[in-house]
Amino acid sequence: MTNGDREAFVTLMAKLAAVYREALDDALLESYWDALKDYELEYLEPAVAYVIRTSRWFPKPVELRETASQYRVEARHMALPESSEYALVERALTVDEVTAFLAKLRARPENAGAPVEIPRKGADALSADVERINALGGRDMTDEKRRALEQFQRYINPTR
Repeated sequence: MTNGDREAFVTLMAKLAAVYREALDDALLESYWDALKDYELEYLEPAVAYVIRTSRWFPKPVELRETASQYRVEARHMALPESSEYALVERALTVDEVTAFLAKLRARPENAGAPVEIPRKGADALSADVERINALGGRDMTDEKRRALEQFQRYINPTR
């Protein structure tokens, strides 16, 4: 938020204070402003509405941050082209492809000299994919795929 958003922020906080019958003084407003000013109003407004619907108590800044973060990640996800669904880049490896690759690694003898054929993406391209996914909040990867990609990266670069 910018200083130009302060009036809208105060109105949003007054709404919260009214619902929870909380006294809203300058010190409290300033504390919440400091804690939340790195979020855009477009994410704080639905976060406040959600908290009002679901919480019994006046929210702490961390609760509003967590909820606003979820709205931010969802908005970024919705901004992706429809064709990308959960694969954020062209030719991203699927969970099945990564799982099959890891199965080949586990099945080979310890002293095998020939490397296992790496799936259609190289380590650099895969690392770039992981960085893009992480930059979007990591929402678009299942935990299974994240673990598999981390194992793949350790295989490619064992010094990590």
